[in-house]
Amino acid sequence: MAAASRFNCDIIVLGRSDKTIIDRAVLGSVSQHVVNHAKCNVVLVH
Repeated sequence: MAAASRFNCDIIVLGRSDKTIIDRAVLGSVSQHVVNHAKCNVVLVH
């Protein structure tokens, strides 16, 4: 997200992995974090 701010991006495009619920609970979800904290639009590709 720092790079998106530095380059004044309008959108971030991310791929979403198929983690299990337990994996997400233990490791967290990068895509979810970006969606929740980005200051621009985010597109998740599944």
